[in-house]
Amino acid sequence: MKSPDASVPDSGAQATEGSNEPQYILVSRSWLEQLEKEKDQLKDRLLRALAEWDNARKRLDREREEITRYANQELFHSLLPVIDNLERAVEAAQQATSLQPVAEGLRMVWKQLQSVLEEAGLQPVEALGKPFDPFQHEALGEEIRLDHPEGTVISQLRKGYMLRGKLLRPAGVVVAKSPEEGEGSNVRKDAEG
Repeated sequence: MKSPDASVPDSGAQATEGSNEPQYILVSRSWLEQLEKEKDQLKDRLLRALAEWDNARKRLDREREEITRYANQELFHSLLPVIDNLERAVEAAQQATSLQPVAEGLRMVWKQLQSVLEEAGLQPVEALGKPFDPFQHEALGEEIRLDHPEGTVISQLRKGYMLRGKLLRPAGVVVAKSPEEGEGSNVRKDAEG
């Protein structure tokens, strides 16, 4: 781009110092047209960049939606053999004359399911015999016990699970409680009662 000074004709009219009269700069028509052309080119480049950015954002949104939709595809693929084996176990149970083979088949399917879920990052929350932890356990009840310290989990009513270190569901537990004065008659001294 040319400097405006380069195309300003010398008019010989110069404002005097301290004068309040406006100063005018004369520019050539070609220089003005060149500035207009450059402005249009920059505007076009800006619009193209904005359109590219918008298209990239839309593409990323579609890809994110696709990833979310099929995120568990690998897990479900791993579960298909477990489903097949459960179907076989149900069919065998309908024809079985003894429950022993059915129970053994179900145990095998259960172990297979646990293995698949463990591989996917699912771990059970340890609860029984541990101190009550409100971040991993949900107290569903209390029981007065002398054979366990107060606050110890003495029974697990529902398993809790963690997925890659994040709690999915707390374990539902019963917690040992110390007897208060006068409550000695209902106290359990052992786990069997």
